[in-house]
Order: sequence, then structure tokens, then C-alpha cells
Amino acid sequence: GLGPYWKRGVEASEASGVRVGWGNESDLGDFHALYARDAARGRFAPRPVQYFRRMWDALNADGADGLRLYLAEYDGEAVAAALMTLSGATVRHAYSGPAVRHRELRPSCALHWRMLCDAHAMGADSYELGGVSDGLEEG
Repeated sequence: GLGPYWKRGVEASEASGVRVGWGNESDLGDFHALYARDAARGRFAPRPVQYFRRMWDALNADGADGLRLYLAEYDGEAVAAALMTLSGATVRHAYSGPAVRHRELRPSCALHWRMLCDAHAMGADSYELGGVSDGLEEG
């Protein structure tokens, strides 16, 4: 059910050799570098890498699977990254570091597709993009 833009993006990314996989705590630095570059482009203050390390520790304590790090790589270089939180049947795209280099390969499309596929495979019934309220109530 992907729209044409996303479908072409996923196909182009896969054909070009972009590979998406899970990262681990030691990859948070790669994620943060991409995220911080995006913050500079978007003119917002990035959270420090220590914030994400604490988030990792809290949501993955005692073997829990509450936070996943996804990395899109091309030629061994992380070119896009995202964090996904898991809570019951809801997953949330929490933070991301979109591609700066190799944007033409559309690694963010492949990254989101992998996250959606994983959410579906684990039985999630909701995939939230974060930052967007589902209502217009005051407050």
C-alpha cells in the first residue's frame, strides 16, 4: 500500500545496495551524528548523546526490547538512522537522522520500510510518527 514516491524510493534504495539493520548501544554515536546534522539544518537544538544513552538503558533494561536503533548503511557508512520505541502493540518512530550524504540513494525510504515491516511482523496495531497529536483539544 505504499504510495508511488515511497515505493520507488524503497526500490531505488535496495537496488543501489543500501542495507538496513538493527544497531546496538555502541552505534548511538553514529545515530547522534546524523541526528545532530539534521538539527543544524532544521535549526533546532539537538538532545545530547547522553540523553539517548539513558533512553537506551531505561527502555532496554533487564533484556526488555523497548528501544531499537535502525541504521541504513551504504559502503559501510551509516547514511540514515532512526530510533523506534515499542510499548505493547504500539511502536513509535521517536527520533531520526536522515541522510545527508548519498541522499540520492533514498536510504530513509528503506529505513522506514524496514521499521514498518518489523512493526507489522511483531503484531503492532499502531505505528506513530511522533510529534503529531491525534487531536485538536486545547493543551
